[in-house]
Parts: sequence; structure tokens; C-alpha cells
Amino acid sequence: MLPLELELWMNICDIACCDDGRTGRSLSLVSRTLYEASKPYKLRTVAVRGEFQIVNFARLLESLPLESRNVQNIYITSWTLDSPEGECDSGDSSSPAFQAMVALYQPSICDRIPGPEPEEIVEDRRELLAHVISRVLTSISTTVRIVHIFLDVYRDFIFLPVKFSRLEELTLQGPFEYSFKAYIPHLPVIPTLRRLKVTHASLYQNGTLIDSIAVYAPSLTHLYLRVSNIHDARMVTHLDQVVNPPSSKPDQFPSTLQKFILHPGRKEPLGTCGTGYGIVFSAKRRVFEYCKSQPKIVLLKEQLYNHENIRLTQDQLEGETEWLDRANGGLGCWDDSNRMNSLI
Repeated sequence: MLPLELELWMNICDIACCDDGRTGRSLSLVSRTLYEASKPYKLRTVAVRGEFQIVNFARLLESLPLESRNVQNIYITSWTLDSPEGECDSGDSSSPAFQAMVALYQPSICDRIPGPEPEEIVEDRRELLAHVISRVLTSISTTVRIVHIFLDVYRDFIFLPVKFSRLEELTLQGPFEYSFKAYIPHLPVIPTLRRLKVTHASLYQNGTLIDSIAVYAPSLTHLYLRVSNIHDARMVTHLDQVVNPPSSKPDQFPSTLQKFILHPGRKEPLGTCGTGYGIVFSAKRRVFEYCKSQPKIVLLKEQLYNHENIRLTQDQLEGETEWLDRANGGLGCWDDSNRMNSLI
């Protein structure tokens, strides 16, 4: 049997390397021919799980020449099944993973403006994670198209300070700060970004989420928000700022928006108070009727309430599944078949 031409092996690798990166890494170990054939594809779609992998992947990318950093779809999660409980925020500074992030840290690289001082960063797991992930994204900022980040820590910002050249879709899972207006003038502008999903969001009068998105993604066409205050009395007003922005406002929400998926989060127990139930139901009705009147908005059904540990597992699995589906041309989170058609 004659050996296959390298070009044919490259076509095979192109088709095979469509998972979380394991196939590409495995193919490169089979033979010298497959090592060469899989080079353009083995990092094209990759999932990076846990602090050690994030640090090691940052080091790998920074050691490669620019032409070899062909990452187009990436999923990054700081949380894994074996993540220690009780270390979601500050972390254990003596742990090997914490020390690995400290060793990688370099001041004046990927800094936020305004942001913490270097001596504060090296003592805070949240800030170290933000730095390491920013290093990864900076290394692939000219090639990556789909980015999905799952953080199990509270972040003191909405968007990472990374300027992308080709980014089309971004998902951010995890709680964050959305009342600090000083960040907005320093946000990078990503004109190529078309689809954005943000979880743990809240819309309120002095919040900065909507204004930040307007600056960060001026050409946005699809927005997915999982909000935690869906029953807020002013929710309809906030939603109207998104789908019907005033044309006279200079920092208005992008008029390019075509679809707005609104996820009401997880269904909390209503308790036994009749008055409280009535208030919640009235607010829910107002939001439902408004969304029904707006062709751009898709209101999804609530999810069942679960314990925090179960939610972390479910959210991480859901996020990675959606990311891989999108990387392979599927609908991912933009599937609106779970829309709410009635209040009952």
C-alpha cells in the first residue's frame, strides 16, 4: 500500500480535530507524518480546565511562534470536579496551583485600568486567574473566533482587558462587579464581536453592564443574558434600553441587535407569603407581556432551583457543551426552543 500524501493526512486531521483538543494532541503522537499533518489543527479547538492547565497553556502559547498559535475556539474553566471547596475567592496561597499562577505573573502585562497593584494581585486568586487567562487570550487574540470562559470566582470587572482582531462570539459565566463606571472609558472595542452571552447579570438603574456592552461590542447582533433580578419593578425599563435604544444618546446600545435571549435564572422557592407571591407574579407578568410584544426578545423558562455545588457542576457541563456545539456549527445557547409561551 502506497503511503498517503501529506495533504490527504492534513484533510483527515482537519475533519478529526473537532473535539476539545484531545484528538489533535493524540494524532500528533502517532507518527512523524501525522505530527506534521496535525500541526495546523491540533490547537484549533481546545478546552483548558483548571488552574494548572491554564498556566501551562499560557506558557505553551507564549513559547510558540505567532504562526503556530492557531487557536480559533477555546473553552477555559477555572473550576473542575476536584477543585477544593471553600477556595472560590482568595484561595490557599500555599497550594501548588496558586504558586504556579504567582510564578507566571508579570507586572505591566495585561493590566486593567484602573486595577489593583502587583502586591495585591499576587495575594488574590481572583486577580491571578484574571491575569493568567488574559495572558492566554492575548497570545491568541489575532486568531480566536469563539471564547467561552467559566470562572468560579467573583471578578471585579465585566470584560478582560484584551483586544481581539477576529472575535465573533464570547460567553462569560460567573459572578462579576457591574457598578464601577471608571472601567468603561478604558474598555477595548471589539467591532467583530457579534454574539455575547453573560450569566449572573443584573439590570438596575446605576448598573454598568448595558453601557459596557455598548462600548465593548458596538456591532452586536445577538445577546444572551441570564439575569438574577428578573422580577425587579424597573426591569421592563431596562429591557427597553436594550431593544429600543434612544437614537439621540451617544453611548446607546447597538442598534444592530437582532436577537435578545433573556434567561430568568433559576426558580427560587416562593415561600408561603401570599403578598410576596402576588408581587412576584405581577412582576413576572409585566416582563412576560413586554417580551411578548418585542419581536427581538426571547424569554426562556426558569430552571429548577438546585444547591450551589450541583449548580456549579451543571453550569460547567452546560457551558462546555454549548461551546463545543457552537465550535462545530451548532446553535449552542442560541437555541430558543425552551422559550416561555405562557405564565402557567
